[in-house]
Amino acid sequence: MRQLSLAEFESAHIKTFDDKIAETQGIDQFCSSSAWIMSAYEAFAQDDASPWIFEGDAGYAALYQSWHERIGRFAQPFEASWCLASPFATTEPTELAEEFFREMHARRTEWDLLFLSGLPRDSVIYAELATIFSSHYFVGIGPGVLRHRASLEGGVDGYLSRRKSKFRANFRRLGRRAEDDGVQVEMYSASGEDASSVDWMTLYDRMLDLETQSWKGQEQSGIQDEHMRKFYRFMIPRLVAQGSLRIMFLTLDGEDIAFIFGAVSQGLYRGLQVSFHDAYRKLSPGNLAQIHMIQYLCDEDVKTYDLGSELEYKYDWAEDVLETVPLVIRPW
Repeated sequence: MRQLSLAEFESAHIKTFDDKIAETQGIDQFCSSSAWIMSAYEAFAQDDASPWIFEGDAGYAALYQSWHERIGRFAQPFEASWCLASPFATTEPTELAEEFFREMHARRTEWDLLFLSGLPRDSVIYAELATIFSSHYFVGIGPGVLRHRASLEGGVDGYLSRRKSKFRANFRRLGRRAEDDGVQVEMYSASGEDASSVDWMTLYDRMLDLETQSWKGQEQSGIQDEHMRKFYRFMIPRLVAQGSLRIMFLTLDGEDIAFIFGAVSQGLYRGLQVSFHDAYRKLSPGNLAQIHMIQYLCDEDVKTYDLGSELEYKYDWAEDVLETVPLVIRPW
């Protein structure tokens, strides 16, 4: 395999890499794409991080190398904070697994641990990596990571037909009450004709301001966290450039009461954050924002809503789960 510098990867390979990711079966394609992993690297990677990006005949492996006092030199995907990203972009998983093994085996004096997240247990590349590496190294399996996904096939009616009756009743009730209360919806799409005239970073600052009034902001979690602020500040321009960003605000009497935003790619909407003004909790503005976004996505003919990592409430909003696991590889 040929090692690429970060500058070379960004200038000449990003488009090809993303195209390969979009064709890689079973993985979380959005969270393995360049917009996600590069933003995560810039926001979260250790100061001593060194990119390990390899191009082979069968695809790419995108990792970075760093050091930890407990485990020594390790390599992991550009995003390993949530273990969502797969480092492998390929339509030839058997061949790429073999190429990657040969590269890592030749570099066996340069690493003490490989942490390869974002791999579906039933995928070819998972099986190939586990088999090939286990002939020379210890191979362990980390805990599974879930994403909740809902089908939007059939539009809003189709979505609701897959929900429980209580959920359907609440969905319609919240919509009617919001209309009666005068809640307004502002929708911004990076694929729209007026996208170039939108000040997207001002919208992000507006979300940050609203977040300070939420329970997340009061606990200094959500996008108020320093690294999370950077993560989304790096990611938003990339999503705008792709035309994939979607941002929605709910307002009441001119005041922001909720926001929700995410990205659309290949018929899938990946939700990124939703938050609401705590003073308006009785209006259920967070749920209301989800409802309005689902209605918008159905109008846009998006087929799947990925609500992201596991939280209890998401079981009511989604019916499918994508699970991946990390492989942990180290010398015996």
